[in-house]
Amino acid sequence: MATTIIPATLNVTITENLSLANNSYGNTKQKTITAQGQAIQRVMNIATSGTLLLQLGAADGGGTIVANNFGYFRFTNMDDTNYVTLQLYISAAKSGYFRINPGDSFLLMSPEADFVCEGAEYSLADITRIQAYANTAAVDCEWLAVTS
Repeated sequence: MATTIIPATLNVTITENLSLANNSYGNTKQKTITAQGQAIQRVMNIATSGTLLLQLGAADGGGTIVANNFGYFRFTNMDDTNYVTLQLYISAAKSGYFRINPGDSFLLMSPEADFVCEGAEYSLADITRIQAYANTAAVDCEWLAVTS
């Protein structure tokens, strides 16, 4: 059976708007990510003990996307009080951690994006799973992952 899904372009727009002392600051930036054919979007309750969001591997599966097909990931903390720690897991000994404050979002927009963890450089291709941890009490978060 041939697929009827036609890959599409993901359009991401970030707008900043600040008026301070009668001066306007900010900008609108747009990015297009072409040939995207799969999307996963969820609202999840994040536990203080940790909640697995997504795995990245060699093949598609339940809760797993193909790491080499990564296109875009957005994570939004929907809580109004508690922060969430987002873990980009590489191995049992290596992870990158990011604090996502209430109402804030975290974006990964390129498969070539790099980050430094404990003095070593890693790319998104090295990440095997993404987990989140609520700091004080469980929180609701929303995320979107798009792949080719």
